Amino acid sequence: MEQITEKCSSDDLRKKILKTGDKMTLDDIISEANALEVIERQLGNFGGKKLESQEVNKIITRRERNQDIRKRAACSRCGSTNHFARDSKCPAKTKSCHKCGIIGHFQRQCRTRDGQKRKSDREEETHNKDLKKFKRNIEETANVASTSKQFDYIFNVNTGPTVSCEIGGTEVNMLIDSGCNHNLITDRTWQFMKRSNSNVTNQNKNPQKKFVAYGSGTPLKLLGAFDADIKLGKRLDQATFYVISGGTRNLLGKITATSLGVLQINIPTAVNNVEWKAFPKFKDVLVEIPIDKSIKPVAQPYRRIPIPLEVKVEDKIKELLQKDIIEEVKGPSNWVSPIVPVLKDNGEVRLCVDMRRANVAIKRENHPLPTMDQLLPKMREAKLFTKLDIQDAFHHIELHPDSRPITTFITGKGLFRFKRMMFGITCAPEIFQKTLERILLGCDGVINFIDDILVFGKDKMEHDDRLEKVLKVLDSYNVVLNKEKCIYRARVVKFLGHELSESGVRPLDKYLSAIKNFRAPATISELQSFLGLVNFVGKWIPHLATTTEPLKELLRQKAGRNSDITGSWNEARQAAFNKLKASLVDISCLGYYNPKDKTTVIADASPVGLGAVLIQTNDEGSRIIAYGNKTLTECERRYCQTEKEALALVWAIEHFNMFLYGKDFDLVTDHKPLETIFGPKSKPCARIERWVLRLQCYRFNIKYSPGKNNIADPLSRL
Repeated sequence: MEQITEKCSSDDLRKKILKTGDKMTLDDIISEANALEVIERQLGNFGGKKLESQEVNKIITRRERNQDIRKRAACSRCGSTNHFARDSKCPAKTKSCHKCGIIGHFQRQCRTRDGQKRKSDREEETHNKDLKKFKRNIEETANVASTSKQFDYIFNVNTGPTVSCEIGGTEVNMLIDSGCNHNLITDRTWQFMKRSNSNVTNQNKNPQKKFVAYGSGTPLKLLGAFDADIKLGKRLDQATFYVISGGTRNLLGKITATSLGVLQINIPTAVNNVEWKAFPKFKDVLVEIPIDKSIKPVAQPYRRIPIPLEVKVEDKIKELLQKDIIEEVKGPSNWVSPIVPVLKDNGEVRLCVDMRRANVAIKRENHPLPTMDQLLPKMREAKLFTKLDIQDAFHHIELHPDSRPITTFITGKGLFRFKRMMFGITCAPEIFQKTLERILLGCDGVINFIDDILVFGKDKMEHDDRLEKVLKVLDSYNVVLNKEKCIYRARVVKFLGHELSESGVRPLDKYLSAIKNFRAPATISELQSFLGLVNFVGKWIPHLATTTEPLKELLRQKAGRNSDITGSWNEARQAAFNKLKASLVDISCLGYYNPKDKTTVIADASPVGLGAVLIQTNDEGSRIIAYGNKTLTECERRYCQTEKEALALVWAIEHFNMFLYGKDFDLVTDHKPLETIFGPKSKPCARIERWVLRLQCYRFNIKYSPGKNNIADPLSRL
């Protein structure tokens, strides 16, 4: 008993033995160990499968386990019990037998006298059969329950981690039960919640559910069920809770616990801590890089590596070789590129290849990458989001043998080349985008930008169904996800520099903070950097063109990038600088575009700029989809006011072409003459007539609204 307690690798089993003392027999300990092993196996796999109920697994008998251990006890090459014959560390793998002369085993393990196959071969066949049998046992036991599939089993009913959360506004302590899908509360807690006037919905006094405690065959008595919001920290979710009669602990199921972030979904990873294995690749995908044969190949010389990084670079090369991502080049190569090791924050090295010379000969794929304006309308009803990140995304794509020579790189250990798609190839993003779009083609509620995948749904059921389908498709193509960067069932998610939620889209706080903390520019280069940041969030600033005009005057002076502008920084420019920073204090969300909603474009002009607003209206009210701004050129500033107002309408429609073409919409102006000028019977001047002709492909109804009612008026004025 003491030996088992000392050598046991399971803390849970050790605690159980110490707690019961001498009451447990050897058979009891073995049964308890097998049960814990089955539970841990279930918990390790629950993230990738959606089960209707949790089942108690059958326990594999001790006889089967002992047979499995005996069959794999010793190495057939050297006789050691510390490894198998396939282990590369086996000392007999390269030695010759003194009896038969065959390389690969010692004399004491030789079996040639019987005219039989080498034991190592027979052992590998036996081992493979045992693995298949063991796998079948697991698959069979996963479907065997002590009663039937109508029960949900509760695995953890006494001890474990607890969390304090709010259910319907009432604080409740919950025990995390990762073995059950559902949330359970005691009748005592339920009475306390009713006295506290907790906000609950969908109360059901006769739920069609049955729960059985682990180790018991008798269903627990259910008093009812209800739905409520559950809040833990900053995370909020809606869940169903079942009231149990006579219970002692409130249990938080694995689905809700995962949603609140207290449990993490198990995602397959490509890295084995003991031994590197071949990195997975997309099934049935073989890519050939288009190369311009007229470009003369370039073999660049070796570029020296900093001495402190030499060992890390060598280890990285060994890792890539073992993962079947690169291969050694034997003989000369026409294409040779140097490596550039990049030290990451965690101390590891990223092996980059300087492909600038080679990229000259690589043709672009010409597959368009989606823009945010194209992606956002697809999320118009989304309330829950899951973000998936693919680990080493480009390495999932296998390169055609004819495309590998151009990826050859030189190191201190010789020449190597990539067998998979690599970072740095000019056409890699387009190829990966096209490949992943094809993989996800049959999935609803999912978008991707290169290796970033976003799954969304209007409620939990729709979101989870879509996520399950996406994960199954990714698994069928051998896609490996980076679990550290994945976010599940969130109400707010960061995607491509934007913050997405049910309310709409807004820029990330880090970009807003960078602008708010920007000091007054001292050179042209600093001013350009500031305006670049402002332009990124420009669609949230309604008066951008007019406000930035004093600052853009300095850029039009055509001075050098390092020219000093402190002498020209007057009060008007400082006021514009401060106004831009102040406009970012309270940025509201822009709504998602919906082709079915009524659409209105409002445009206006000022002496220095144009402004426009795209608005949509439905039964829930109006929402702003986008702002638009344009600074007038020197020539355009000399137009009369009617021409400026007409130009504002033309520019606004063409600016929002992505949302307006092929759709009926209202065009609103505060310049009364434009109602007639843009009518069918007008005879305007030549310039305006050309503009009117440019709008013939659009279906709009022009309307007049006084300037005091025109929301676009401030967009073009200070």
